[in-house]
Amino acid sequence: MAALVASAEARLERGGDVSLGYYLERPAFLSVALVACSPGGRSHPLPCLLPE
Repeated sequence: MAALVASAEARLERGGDVSLGYYLERPAFLSVALVACSPGGRSHPLPCLLPE
């Protein structure tokens, strides 16, 4: 779990998005997605909704 969190944190700091999924009990599946706002870059800039 610590490695997943560290990897997700590093990806978000670089302006990347994170998407993870876990099977809870069949057929239940938990999906978690974090989308980074990146007003200055990458291929499709996404403006931040809140001021820094």
